[in-house]
Formats: sequence, C-alpha cells, structure tokens
Amino acid sequence: MSSKSLQIHNEFAKIALSHEWWDRLSLEEQQDYVKQHRTRLRPTQHKTVDGIKYVKPRRASNQVLIVADVDKIDKLWKKQPVRGIYIGPDDPGDRGKRQGFQEFLKTTTEPIEAPEISVTDNYVGFTNGRHRFAVLRDMGKKQIAVCVSKSEYRKALEIIV
Repeated sequence: MSSKSLQIHNEFAKIALSHEWWDRLSLEEQQDYVKQHRTRLRPTQHKTVDGIKYVKPRRASNQVLIVADVDKIDKLWKKQPVRGIYIGPDDPGDRGKRQGFQEFLKTTTEPIEAPEISVTDNYVGFTNGRHRFAVLRDMGKKQIAVCVSKSEYRKALEIIV
C-alpha cells in the first residue's frame, strides 16, 4: 500500500469511528465519499441520544436514521391535517399505550425502534411510533432519533434537525 493510500485509509478509519460526522453528510455526500475512497456505504442502524438507544426498524429499509429536534417535530405534527392523530401532552386517549411504553423504558436495556415519520413543507406525519414520540416528548427529551425516507432526507435536515 502506498503512503498516499495508507494516509487515506487512516483518515477514513478515524472518520468512520465518528458517526456524528458521517450522519451530518447528505446521502449524496456519503455516496460521493464512498466512490472517492472506494469503500462500502454503511448507513447507521442505531444511535444513542440522551441516554436512550434507538434502532432503525427492519421494515425501514428505505429510510435513514437521523437525530431530530423534538420541539420542531411536535410543532409540525400539530399541523397534521387528519383529526385525532396528534397526541398532545394532556391528551387522555391511548393512555394505556403510553403507560406501557413508559414502563418498558424503565425496565429495558434494549434499544427501542425509532419512530418513522414523513416530512412535508407544512407538517410531519407518523408512519409508526407516535405514542413513543409523545412519551419521549412528555419526558422532556429535546432530541430523539427518527427514521425518514431517503427521498425526504434533505427536507428533514432543513425542517426538523
């Protein structure tokens, strides 16, 4: 291996250990990096945020795991046009689901599935995980990991990160 190749390899090894740097790159930037350095794209499948371990659900193969701002998601979720979908802090509905998740969080060391959301200019919708999100928001979390589709990745970075 030439000294130039070794230098590039060592730089990549340092960078690969820093998921935060990698996660800040857009999907296109990650792909360009991979082409330039002739290595494999390894999207992050898990993240730990504020002491909670998140994992990307298996069904979310076409999604990207990102760390997002809870207040920004909540503000846009309130604008969701379908009635009865938003779960407010004082919402009496589905208390059993929320209480079950709260108990689960107290007893588990396993990662939880990150909520799956869709992002538009006007609102955020949940494909899966709205009760988990509501519990984490009500616990005072400022950031959580969520999954967004690859096609909505840039929009998500603009609006909820």
